[in-house]
Amino acid sequence: MTGGSLGLRTGSYGSLQNTNGVIAGGGGLLHSKSIIIRNNSTKMLSASGKRRGMDPYVNGTPRNLESSRIIGRRDKQKDEHYSVANNLKGACPVCYLPVDQAIASMPSSSSVSPVLRNLTYVHDKSPIKSEPHGGSDFGGYPSLKQRNESFDIKESMTVHCGFVKGSKPGHQTGFDFDESNLEVLQRFHDIVVASAIFENYDIIQQPRNISEEAKKNIPFYMFIDEETEAYMKNKSILDSSKMVGLWRIVVIRNVPYSDARRNGKVPKLLLHRIFPNVCYSIWIDGKLQLVVDPYQLLERWTTSLSYNGTSKFKIYVPEGCVLIKEHIPITNLFTCLWFNEVDRFTSRDQLSFAIVRDKIMAKVDWSINMFLDCERRNFVIQAYHRELLEQMPPPVAAVAQLPPVLPNINIRGKPPGKRIPRHGRDRRSGSRRHRKAAAGNRDGNSF
Repeated sequence: MTGGSLGLRTGSYGSLQNTNGVIAGGGGLLHSKSIIIRNNSTKMLSASGKRRGMDPYVNGTPRNLESSRIIGRRDKQKDEHYSVANNLKGACPVCYLPVDQAIASMPSSSSVSPVLRNLTYVHDKSPIKSEPHGGSDFGGYPSLKQRNESFDIKESMTVHCGFVKGSKPGHQTGFDFDESNLEVLQRFHDIVVASAIFENYDIIQQPRNISEEAKKNIPFYMFIDEETEAYMKNKSILDSSKMVGLWRIVVIRNVPYSDARRNGKVPKLLLHRIFPNVCYSIWIDGKLQLVVDPYQLLERWTTSLSYNGTSKFKIYVPEGCVLIKEHIPITNLFTCLWFNEVDRFTSRDQLSFAIVRDKIMAKVDWSINMFLDCERRNFVIQAYHRELLEQMPPPVAAVAQLPPVLPNINIRGKPPGKRIPRHGRDRRSGSRRHRKAAAGNRDGNSF
């Protein structure tokens, strides 16, 4: 794929601005829930990348201010209609290119990884715990000294990054895949979409508004454990095709942790190890439903938008329910070290996110981009976990309410009865008789 992105769009409505890789957007990021992992030093503005029939900016200056305002208003109206149509509560409008233009805007080469060029991973068939706290047979047992050294970014590095027992992730390493899946996961793809459900905790959410191009070229992988597999087979959701809608189901054998939360962090943070030949990955938590085409997401959030959440706020706690990642050495290192913190300390990855981010940013010119929470709500819908859904009462069927019947009030003191209207000559003659009688009464009552 060739071509480049037109430029950076400020706010959410699609106006373009040439900046140094950073957009100052509206609203705070103290509770932003989605993360874009990409090298910020990449040039976002391509002189050759133009939208069809529209190039409102030249060197960051609008050619026609009024036409730009009109385009912005139209985009805003379309986006607001989109949000209402897809029941996106709490979402703010976001402008997406049509799918064909989004595909044409995909970068033709990978971003340059700052400082770090070659990243390899520790392989240890018999990991031994050398210190009293932290680590696992799956992630290894790096010492605190090794942990600190892993934040000293160099051109070539070897770090712990899960799957330490085997040379091929998923083959006798814990978090194992069936042989049929091992070959599939090694294939080359520009983009993959991935999610996971463990201990039957969520209900699979089918993506919506996915283009035929994406269905053809972008695989959707759902990682599940054997407990979830058993439930799905019992309910006839999963058969021998291993497909549930768009999702290809990958069953995990020998899960490394007793804690489902930790097991879920393996595919979430280590997709670059599971998919070694993929350029971009989109991770969404199992409770989320994707409602925007992946090509449009990639164009909007990686090739066209770079929001540096750290430029204004240094301390915040992201949930990280959506991760869009370009698989280059520096971003792979970030998720490796993030996973090591989860493996060593707490399964709550919100706590370790900022620590790893700040330590890497202190060494290299690199940062992590954050969605606004309302922007994240524009392309994913959050469902309830299975346990909550099962506790909810069934929905009450809507019953049409008829308007109340007004009482038949007799205001003249006559017994109620059906009044038959007069027709034709009777009605007209009756009117004349009434007028004659009225005239006679006037004569009799006059003095």
